[in-house]
Amino acid sequence: MVCGLWAVGNYAWLGPAVILFFIALALVTQQIPPLKTFAFAFWVFAFVSGAMVYPAWFQQWGDFQLSRLIVPLIQIIMFGMGTTLSVQDFKRVLVMPKPICIGMGLQFSIMPFVGALIARGLGFKPEIAAGIILVGSCPGGVASNVITYLAKGDVPLSVTMTACSTLLSPLMTPLMMKWLAGQYIAIDFFKMMLTIIQIIIIPITAGLITNTALRRLQWAGAWMDTCLSVVAMFSICFIIAIITSLSRNELLQVGLALIARACCTT
Repeated sequence: MVCGLWAVGNYAWLGPAVILFFIALALVTQQIPPLKTFAFAFWVFAFVSGAMVYPAWFQQWGDFQLSRLIVPLIQIIMFGMGTTLSVQDFKRVLVMPKPICIGMGLQFSIMPFVGALIARGLGFKPEIAAGIILVGSCPGGVASNVITYLAKGDVPLSVTMTACSTLLSPLMTPLMMKWLAGQYIAIDFFKMMLTIIQIIIIPITAGLITNTALRRLQWAGAWMDTCLSVVAMFSICFIIAIITSLSRNELLQVGLALIARACCTT
């Protein structure tokens, strides 16, 4: 259908068709166990397509600026991530300290430097260059654990590395940004550190405590997993849509190149 509309030059319906196409793919793959892990990616594509075609829908509702939802939604996501962690994930550092230390060293050295090299070599605008470096300077997330599982890797090691890199991020992310991105934009080290603690560390800690307290109740644990996974998925998609809508014009100019560089950085 999408290709047909493109072929006959019916561009007015092309945008809605693309959105419906990705929604259909997401709904179908959710019902097929081997493909279920791809559903989230299709939902992201659907929200991004919606933001590109109808940017006003994700910018403002009445007098309320939707960009104000970004921080609380991130905190909800981080709380959900915290509920997937346990004290055992941190104890594992004592059992396998060498791979954890190697992973943390690579996380906050090679990735930020690759981002800096890409930003410098391709001559992006200062704010975009800083964003590329930020992608490389961020800690791992839940998605990395999912990818490790799909690749049949060491999932417990990935979960532990995610937990450790997240705890180190209030120090290491501002440090790498100050060092590598300070030439592009002004970086306030302590302000960034406090922001990361507020947005990431506190919600994750709250999620960890909640997980520890409720896992003894089997019904509560099952309900929490289902509910928070859906809320986190929606929150991520909505945040991406808001940011995409606000940067729509810039993405139309440098979008493909930016995506390629971001993939190289991660």
